[in-house]
Amino acid sequence: MINYILFFIGIIIVLVAILLLKKNKASQSYIDLQIAKDKEAKLLDSIDLAEKVIEELKIISESTVDCLDRKTNDIYKVLQTVDRRIEEYLSIIRDIEEKKQKNNVFYEVHKDEYLEIENNKNDENIKKIFCLLDKGYSPAQIAKKLDKGIGEIQLICNLKKR
Repeated sequence: MINYILFFIGIIIVLVAILLLKKNKASQSYIDLQIAKDKEAKLLDSIDLAEKVIEELKIISESTVDCLDRKTNDIYKVLQTVDRRIEEYLSIIRDIEEKKQKNNVFYEVHKDEYLEIENNKNDENIKKIFCLLDKGYSPAQIAKKLDKGIGEIQLICNLKKR
């Protein structure tokens, strides 16, 4: 009978051990489930945070692109203004060149007339100098009277003597 009692006690111990194992396994699976839920919650929080960061980056990038577009448009307008002014300046330069050419042509056509007028003026001045010299004026007095330089008058007087 002792064998039966020990047998029953052994069966009871085995049953208690099985129950404890099942209970321990259930509590372990509950702990694993809690850990998995915690990890899932952290993952969802991380995903939400990442989505918020992405939205903020999207807003910042749109703002940056808008700013770049404005700057590009400003630069384009400045370039148009510069191009327009360059064209205006080139037109002015062309006009000046044309006037310069016309003046050169006019000068070439009338150069002889100008030279003749200048020679006549010089001849008249020389005649006046000779006339005043003949009247007895000194070169300094002639220079003062005709508003010429003394050296110029002396040169003309020396040329007359030769």
